[in-house]
Amino acid sequence: MAAQNKINLPFGETIKRSFLYTVLNGKLLAKMLAFGLVLLAYEIWSGFINLQTLAAETAESANSWQVLSGNLLYMLVSVAVMVNYCRFIVLKAPVDFGSLAFFKRVAILMLAMFVFIFSISVPLTILFSLAQALASSVLYLLVVVLGITFVICLSPMYLYFTGLAVEDKNITLKEAFSLTKGNYNKIFWGAILMRLPCLLATLGLGVWCNVALPEIYVSKLIFSVVFITLSLLDTCFAASYFSHVYQYFTFFKKEKL
Repeated sequence: MAAQNKINLPFGETIKRSFLYTVLNGKLLAKMLAFGLVLLAYEIWSGFINLQTLAAETAESANSWQVLSGNLLYMLVSVAVMVNYCRFIVLKAPVDFGSLAFFKRVAILMLAMFVFIFSISVPLTILFSLAQALASSVLYLLVVVLGITFVICLSPMYLYFTGLAVEDKNITLKEAFSLTKGNYNKIFWGAILMRLPCLLATLGLGVWCNVALPEIYVSKLIFSVVFITLSLLDTCFAASYFSHVYQYFTFFKKEKL
């Protein structure tokens, strides 16, 4: 049997299309950002917990259960936004934040992502602990390299996650890894580039908070709005990228059938 032609993801074009889609589709972006009102309500209720964790001076005094609850809420909202964004791009489906089917999709994707995060964090935590116990800088460097390599090897999971969001039962884990063979590096570094602008902006916001955490309520409110906007914009960029990667690979899969 003839060997199947390898699908080659156009790296620069995919990133360009993903950025432009997010920026030029203002209505869709506005709907996703509007969901940040849930996060803003939590920030106000918790005494702007994320601003405390961004600032080094107050990070240690931040209530741990509020930080954990806030992180889970941010993850839940991000997954909800990602599900809607991916479905809008791939299926042209209307935005849905209230149906039973929506909650089912979010629950399934959340579970899959928890398993993904757990599979990465546990071995890396063990290796970092070992490096710390041995006080070896060489081992630390080795762990970092191994960690990045491990995550790159798992990059087809992004295709699988998008398949879950759009309820594509044909994209199994095996199929995701098979379709993207030879493109793992492109998918991983593309995702990094897509998230770099918001990451740098968030780091800048963190530096600003470290220099002078605003004491005035209105200032804290503005800081929180900026932080939430960056967080959701980052999710939209990522969802746009994953959707375009998904469309590319599934298109060529259909072409070869």
